[in-house]
Amino acid sequence: MPAIIPRGLLGLLFVLFLFFTLPGLSTAQEAVGWVQAAKGQAVIISVDGKEKPAKPDMAITPSDVVRTGADGSIQIMFADETTVKMEADSEMAVTDVFWSDGDPDQGRMSLGFNRGVFGLITGKLIKANPDRFQ
Repeated sequence: MPAIIPRGLLGLLFVLFLFFTLPGLSTAQEAVGWVQAAKGQAVIISVDGKEKPAKPDMAITPSDVVRTGADGSIQIMFADETTVKMEADSEMAVTDVFWSDGDPDQGRMSLGFNRGVFGLITGKLIKANPDRFQ
């Protein structure tokens, strides 16, 4: 005898299927960079205002704000291999980042260096499309 699935459960399963498989329905943003190293007080603040302590391999997404405290530092590598190192008492807003090795002409990066001391090693984007790096 076949299993009977309650109608409400079937509907819930269908909605979950759509949520995780159709683009644009999920609120999760795609990672554009990753934390390589973090020391002391270093946090990632998501678009909803939630602060998370920065840890190696943590994803960076568009609209994140990265902040270091008095004893903090962090290093982030973006998808095009651009690397940003932030020292103590620094803040950077990740405004807009897009990179695809298959379509470098569409690459773009806009970072807001709000305060502090930064080191920057440019990656593939600056070579492929320097006007789209801000």
